[in-house]
Amino acid sequence: MGVKLEIVPTTLANRIPFLMTDKADIVISALSITPERAKVIDFSIPFAAIESVIAAPESVNIKSMADLAGKTIVTPRGTTNDANVTRLAPKDANIVRLETDATAMTAITSGRTNIYAGAPAIFHALNEKLVKQGDAPLVTKVVMATAMLGVGVKKGQPELVEKINGLIPRESQERQVERNLQEESRGRPARRGHGRSGMIRLQAGDTSIFHFLMGSQE
Repeated sequence: MGVKLEIVPTTLANRIPFLMTDKADIVISALSITPERAKVIDFSIPFAAIESVIAAPESVNIKSMADLAGKTIVTPRGTTNDANVTRLAPKDANIVRLETDATAMTAITSGRTNIYAGAPAIFHALNEKLVKQGDAPLVTKVVMATAMLGVGVKKGQPELVEKINGLIPRESQERQVERNLQEESRGRPARRGHGRSGMIRLQAGDTSIFHFLMGSQE
C-alpha cells in the first residue's frame, strides 16, 4: 500500500475492541470469521481455514467434550477457542483463560494442566517444548469447530475491504483452505504466519494513517 509500519503491542482479547474504537483499522493473522464478530466488524474474503480443538497427551482419556468434566483446560482469552470450549464443555470443567498464547503454553509446560483448547498450529510449537523437557506431546482429542480466517475491518469501509480482497490470491484460496485442513488433521501447523499480538501503524505522507492489528490466535 506504499506505507510504513509501526507495531504497537496488544492482547488477543483487544483485537476487535481496538478495531471498533479506531485504535486499529485492520485486524490480520488468525482471526476466525464468526457470526458474532460479523455483527460488529466486516471481513475480507476467506484466505485460510483453521480448526479449534481440544488437545491432550495420548494417555489422557478424552473422547468427547463430556470427558472434560472435572478437568482443567487452558485457553487464550477472547479467542474462538475460548468461546467454543466455554459453550461445549461440561459446567464442572475448570476453564483457565490466559491473556496470550505464550502464557497458555507456559501453563502446560509448567504442569498446571495438560489439556489445551486452541489451534493445532499452536500446540505443535508447544509439543517441541514438551518433548525437550521429557513430557508427553499433545494430540488432537476433539475437534470443536472449523472456521474460515479473514481480515477484519471496521464496518462502513467497503473500499478498504475491496482493496484487501484484491491482495488475497483468489485462485489459490480453495487450495490453501484444503491444504490447511489436511495438515491440521495430521497434527502439523497449517501454512500461515503465527503473527504477534500487536498493532501496526501504516503512514503515507502526513495525512494517511492506517492501523493494523496482528493477532496470533483465532
